[in-house]
Amino acid sequence: MNNIFTYTGNPFVDAGITAMLVWLDKGKPEEIEDYEVKSLFSELTDLYVQKSWNKMMYSVFPNSKLTNPSVKDKKGEYDKLLNELLSEVVTLDSHGNCIACGKRDSKRYFTKTQVPLTGTSDFINFFSYGNGGADYCSACALAIQFSPLVFYKCGNLVCLQSNNKEVEKIYAKKCKSFIDVQKATKEYTGCNDEGYTNPVSLTKIWSRAKSVYAHLPHVTASLFTV
Repeated sequence: MNNIFTYTGNPFVDAGITAMLVWLDKGKPEEIEDYEVKSLFSELTDLYVQKSWNKMMYSVFPNSKLTNPSVKDKKGEYDKLLNELLSEVVTLDSHGNCIACGKRDSKRYFTKTQVPLTGTSDFINFFSYGNGGADYCSACALAIQFSPLVFYKCGNLVCLQSNNKEVEKIYAKKCKSFIDVQKATKEYTGCNDEGYTNPVSLTKIWSRAKSVYAHLPHVTASLFTV
């Protein structure tokens, strides 16, 4: 089954989609097949339970299956969550109440344990209509689980969003190369890290990146810290 993903304008959903495109060597989100997504689960869970990556997950998915100390089999429980989300995925429609894609209805509410920068179920005033979470469809929530693959470490964790998706793919390929080295050497250090420790340095990073993306017209980018 394809036609399950499309760019949404949500930085975390789009980051996850871009990560999947690069890892699967696909051109467009709509080309991604559900069985191909499933084929990435093992790599994703193996990576996220590594000590350096798991430490990072405390700020990305707090109190989740990956970080809750009461969960003993973190890899197994997180893999179960991924498969549950995948089983709920349906193809894109013309409308829906998902706050990311707007093309499917949500099947459950999501909080900050699955979606970065989202409130908890205890603070129902944070959500529309006093609901116990945010209205994401399962496909968009699943895409978000891949977003840490392309986060950038600069003091805080940074999620890049650009109006030109080729820029995002160029950057995601750099992140994949960084991760491939970790896997080959068995020396896991977390997400893409060039040694910057102060978020102020992000202006320098983007200034330097402009020369790389000079052939892409009208490029703008936003940076979201987690």
